[in-house]
Amino acid sequence: MTEFKGRAIVTYGRSLMAVVIAHSLSKQGIEVITCDSVGMTAASFSRFTEGNFVHADQADDPRRYLADMVAHVRELKPKDNRPYILIPTFRDGKFLSEHREKFEGLITLAAADFASIDQVDPKQHLVETLKPLDIAAPKTFTPTTEEEVKSAVAELSMPALIKAVDEVGGRGIEFFQDKDKLLKRAIERVAKENPPPLIQQAADGEDYCLGVLYENGELRAHMAYHNLQNMPSEGGAGAMRETIDDAPFIRAANTLMRAVGWNGVAEIDFMWSGKPEDEPVIIEVNPRFWAGLFQSVESGVDFPWLLYQLFANGTVEESRDAVIGTKTRIPVAWAAGAIKDALSADIDTEGAKAAVRDMMDHVEKGELRSAFSALKTAFGKATNLEEGIALLRKQARNAKSAKSELMFDDDPMTSLGIFFILSSLARHGKLPPEVTD
Repeated sequence: MTEFKGRAIVTYGRSLMAVVIAHSLSKQGIEVITCDSVGMTAASFSRFTEGNFVHADQADDPRRYLADMVAHVRELKPKDNRPYILIPTFRDGKFLSEHREKFEGLITLAAADFASIDQVDPKQHLVETLKPLDIAAPKTFTPTTEEEVKSAVAELSMPALIKAVDEVGGRGIEFFQDKDKLLKRAIERVAKENPPPLIQQAADGEDYCLGVLYENGELRAHMAYHNLQNMPSEGGAGAMRETIDDAPFIRAANTLMRAVGWNGVAEIDFMWSGKPEDEPVIIEVNPRFWAGLFQSVESGVDFPWLLYQLFANGTVEESRDAVIGTKTRIPVAWAAGAIKDALSADIDTEGAKAAVRDMMDHVEKGELRSAFSALKTAFGKATNLEEGIALLRKQARNAKSAKSELMFDDDPMTSLGIFFILSSLARHGKLPPEVTD
C-alpha cells in the first residue's frame, strides 16, 4: 500500500487543469482526490487520482454546494497529521475563499484571501484598484446609465471594446472600429446585463499571460507565455502557446500584488507590442489557475506543487526560472485557428468570409462535420488558395515542436473524459465552457 505524504482535494475535475494538478501532486507523493458536480470527468479516470466525489453545482445551488463540500472534506480528513489541502481549480476558488471559515479545523484552503481577490475580481474592481498605482492600464469606464455610456464613449478613440465583467475565455467581449456602433451596442448591453459591462479603450499589441505565485505579497514563482494561436481568434483562450522572457511584466505584477497582499497563485493578462521601449498594459487578473497551466508546468515551473507547499508549510522557496521557448498546443482548437488564419489573408468575397465565420461557429459549438463542410466552401472561394495552403503548412511546421496537452502518454485513461464533452454536445449542442476557457 502506497504511503502518501499528504492528501489534496482538487476541484473541477472535468478540466484539463485538474488533470495537470493531479499529475503534479501525485508525482510528489500526495494523495489526490478530485471532485465535480458531474461524475464522468477527465481527472476521475486519471491513474494519478485516488478517488472522486460528486457535489451539488455551485452555480445552481451555492448553499447545497458548500454543505456538500464541507461534508466530504470532513469525511475524507486523514486520521493522522499529514497536510490536508483543498485546491480550487477554477472559478470556485473565490466562492470557497469567501466561506473559508466553514473549513477551519477541517482542511487548509489553498486560495488567496477573499479581501485580496475582491480587489482584482470582478474586472470593475480591478479598474478601481489600479487607479492609484503606477501601472499602465487602458482607459476604462464602468457606466450604469445611458447618459454615462454616452459620456464614456465620447472620451474614447477607436478601436474600443465592450467587456463583460465576470466572464472568461474571451466571452462577452466585442470590438468596435465605429463609434456610433459602439454607442448603440453599449447602451443595449448596459441596460440588459447585471452587472453592466465595461467600456474600454483597445490596447495596442498582442496578448501575453503571466502566471505567478506570491507569498504574502512577495513573488516566489513566475513565468509568461504568448498565445501563438487563439480559439476563437479574437480574444479567445490560447490554442498554441510559447514560453517567453517574463521580465517586462514583473514590475507591474509586483506593484499590484504587493498592494493587495496576494498569497497564492494567479494569472495576469497583458497587452504588449513586444518592443522593449513600450510598457505592457495590464488587462485583467484571474485569481486562480489558468487554461495554460500545462504550458507553465512543461516550462519547468510547477505551480500546483509550489501552491501545495505554500499552504502546507506556510512558506515556499523561490522557483527556478521557466525554460523560454517551450511550446504546447490543444490540437483541435489549434487546427481550427490555423486554418482560419491561412484563409483570412486571401479572402476577398463576402461569400468566402461568411464561410469562414460559419466554420468557426461550428468548431466552437463542437459541430465538427458541419465545420468541415464550411471549410470546404471557404477553400473553394479563396482568391489565392496556394498562398493560404503555404501559410497553413508553415504553421503546421511551427507546431511540430509543441507538446500536445491532450495526449498524456503516462495517463491514457484521462481520454475517457471525452465522454463528458460528448454528453454536453448531446444535451446542449456546444462544447462545455471548461474546454474552451
